Amino acid sequence: MRSYWKFLWIKIALFVIGIGLLLYFFYDGLKFEILGSIIGLMATQILADFLKSVMFAREEKIKLGKENFTYDSVYYKKTLSIGGGKTHIWYDAIESKGAPYDVKDDPHKSFELDNVIQTNFAAIMEAHRASFIANPTMIRLDDFRREEDGTISLFTSRTAFYNDLVTNRAMDFEFNGDLSVREIFESGLYLTPLNKSKMSNHIGFGAFIFYGNSMIVTHRGGNATLSKNQFTSALAFGFSEDDLRTVHDAFEDDEPKAGERFPLLSTEDLTTGILLVRMAGLFKMPVPRVRELYASNKIHIHSLGFGQLVYTGGKPQFYYAIVIDEDVELSPEKDKEKDKDKKREIDFNKNIVFADGMTLVKNDGYVLKLKKRGSTKTVKAEAEKSFFINYWHLLEMPRINGVPDWVYECKAPDSRRNSHV
Repeated sequence: MRSYWKFLWIKIALFVIGIGLLLYFFYDGLKFEILGSIIGLMATQILADFLKSVMFAREEKIKLGKENFTYDSVYYKKTLSIGGGKTHIWYDAIESKGAPYDVKDDPHKSFELDNVIQTNFAAIMEAHRASFIANPTMIRLDDFRREEDGTISLFTSRTAFYNDLVTNRAMDFEFNGDLSVREIFESGLYLTPLNKSKMSNHIGFGAFIFYGNSMIVTHRGGNATLSKNQFTSALAFGFSEDDLRTVHDAFEDDEPKAGERFPLLSTEDLTTGILLVRMAGLFKMPVPRVRELYASNKIHIHSLGFGQLVYTGGKPQFYYAIVIDEDVELSPEKDKEKDKDKKREIDFNKNIVFADGMTLVKNDGYVLKLKKRGSTKTVKAEAEKSFFINYWHLLEMPRINGVPDWVYECKAPDSRRNSHV
């Protein structure tokens, strides 16, 4: 919200300068007419900007702001302690030990919205008036099955991001009176099983990145449809067909024929490929360079597990920890030839913070205070709920080599940390 106030004052200054210039150059007969018109225009613009800033600040709360859930708190509610502060997260942990996945994909199957949501589509979309909205094709998790050998089979299909906006990302938005998606479809003690869910449920990825003594954290911009201006994991994104296309371009020689959907690669290649390509974008590095670092064991990717977010109606999320060797240079020259022809994309993860310490502000919900690397300065902001779930998964795993000691020390003494050896 502070960025909006900053731009508001810039606009006011420009208006004042404009008034002065117009009054200076125009003769006396029109001074008061010009002055009245400009003041009226300025007042209208200031009011519009003020209302817009208020709408940005409230948007998250009106569409995903309620935590007085009817769900079983014993089953879903978890407590996490970080640096002396505690917070509660609502989450269904399906897998927390990093079991291998086997993807069974149907690229021609498309999710369809329930008739109630289709009828009220325009009304529910009003929940996102303060967000940048696009409609890429996303990868949906239809179901999962744990096999006898411990592998988890994932059954996937396709959905549109607009479907997510009127289901998972608008669960508590009241439309058509006081109705909400959660009250209609997810008001019981337990989340609806994935194979019967009416939510869009596209797959999300969250990945911590550790480099030396630092955890790398990103900060979202104000136009994101979720978690505006909040800290989040270094990599936090939805799994789309654009990711498949990018990974195929980077890793595969065979292209689908005209009109064909991009099939999923094998699971290991898929997750590795997506995370490496996203890392290349985060650090402005050429993809071949990142692949080379991974192949030479300079980048280590650890699967932490997956589960469903309660506050977004059961949206599935997959979590990872990535360790980069400290001798790797993270700021090489950009691949200018590739960037020159690459279509510019909107990236809502605006700022990268290298944190050497972390404190959860007491009695302040999801607010984190990060100690910046090589500095006494701290950065304070609210963190995305999925960030804490990623942290929970990390602490449920055996200790990972290369993750800084302070990350594990953040957990409370009465936790399960002693078993992580």
